[in-house]
Amino acid sequence: MCCPTDPTDPTHPTHPTDPVDPTASADRPPGPDDWREANRARWDERVAIHTASDYYDQDGFRRAKDVIRAFESAEVGDVTGRSLLHLQCHFGQDTLSWLHRGAAHVVGLDFSEPAVETARELAAELGYGPDRASFVAADVYDAAEAVPDPSYDIVYTGIGALNWLPDLVRWAETAASLITPGGFLYLAEFHPLGDVLDEETGSRIAYDYFRRDAWVEETPGT
Repeated sequence: MCCPTDPTDPTHPTHPTDPVDPTASADRPPGPDDWREANRARWDERVAIHTASDYYDQDGFRRAKDVIRAFESAEVGDVTGRSLLHLQCHFGQDTLSWLHRGAAHVVGLDFSEPAVETARELAAELGYGPDRASFVAADVYDAAEAVPDPSYDIVYTGIGALNWLPDLVRWAETAASLITPGGFLYLAEFHPLGDVLDEETGSRIAYDYFRRDAWVEETPGT
C-alpha cells in the first residue's frame, strides 16, 4: 500500500460513512477482485504527476531536504544515530528528511516500483548511498521479509497511509514485528472527523458524520 497522499486528491481520504458492501468477506475488502492491482496501477501513474506538482515541490525539497512537520519532529524527538523504517513511503521525501535530520540509516518501503525507483534516484541526487538510504518495492504486509534488517529503532508512517489498507490489524502486527526492543512506532494520520468540517475555516460542522449517500469531491487534484 502507499502513502503519503495529496490532501487535494479527490480520492482522499475515504469518507467515514461510505456504504459497506454486505457481501464483502472478512478476508477481502469490498470492491472488485482486482482492487489491489488497480490501486497499485493508480499509484504507479501518480508518481510522475506528483513529482512534477507544486504540492510535492521536488525542486524545493532538493534545496531544503526536509518536509517533516513541526509536530512530528517534536513528538518523534532526536533521531540522531537511529535506524528508521518508513512504511508506505511513496517516493521518499519524508524518508530522506529523517536522514537529513540525523538518522543513521533509513529504509523506505512502497508497493509502487516507479515510486521506489524515483526515491532511489532522489537519494542518489542528494548524495546518499545505499548504506544510508535504501528503498524496497514490496507490499507493506510483506515488509518483514522484504526489508534489509530484522528491526528498526523507529517505524514511521506519514499522513494518508491507513485509509488505503484492507486490514489494519495485520498492518499493525507487521509494524510491531519490525520494532527493535526499546524502539517505537510513530503514526501521524488524518481523522475522518475532519470531513465534516467546513472548507472555509475548518472550525464549523457542515456535514453529517453519519451520512450514507455518496461522498462527491470536485476539488482538482490527482
